[in-house]
Amino acid sequence: MDYNSMIKTEDTDIFYDSWSAYRGELTEYIICSIENYYTKKYLVRTGKKRLDREYGIDKIVEELGRKPSLAVWGAGGCNDIDIVQLARYFKLVLIDHNLEKIELARESFGLSKTDCLCVDLKFWDFSMEDYLMLEALLKDGAKREDIEGYIKELVFKMHHINYENMPHFDFSVGVGLASQLNIRFAALFNLYEYPYDMKDFLNDLNRFAVDRFVNTLYEMTNNML
Repeated sequence: MDYNSMIKTEDTDIFYDSWSAYRGELTEYIICSIENYYTKKYLVRTGKKRLDREYGIDKIVEELGRKPSLAVWGAGGCNDIDIVQLARYFKLVLIDHNLEKIELARESFGLSKTDCLCVDLKFWDFSMEDYLMLEALLKDGAKREDIEGYIKELVFKMHHINYENMPHFDFSVGVGLASQLNIRFAALFNLYEYPYDMKDFLNDLNRFAVDRFVNTLYEMTNNML
């Protein structure tokens, strides 16, 4: 197995049918969480202790006069959540480094670009060429300090986000994304049975990745993550 074969194992499309119950529960959790957010705002605004009327997501959208924007970070093939159901109530923005993948998902579920926008914001922008270079270093038996130096250089040269020029969303969802940010680095070390223990180095890299990811969500989300 090589890098190109390895990344094919990341495809979760084969699980779409078997994830039906999980997908339904997760989608319902997202909707209920946003309902709760607006419910609390309503109670604070009115000074009431409890709701005296129905206040579900349909009513919320009606009162807002628009669909709230909901960004889905690392959307991939949208096998984790029901984007058709979410698009009923929200202006969806699917974010992923694989733009072709999310555009295909949008089209396959019959959603228009008006209802569901697909973008790559490059918040964690390693390219295939970066991973292929790491693979070449591993194949050549590069020293540990050279491997670490190469990855640190990649991180240092990463795109620095200017949040003032970026879009902002009412709500953001990230499903399992934090655990995936550096997974290809770890997978390549495992694939080529790298003889040195890289656990501490990868842990540091993961902390950096998660901090950057969470900060990006905070900066670009107006209401709730």
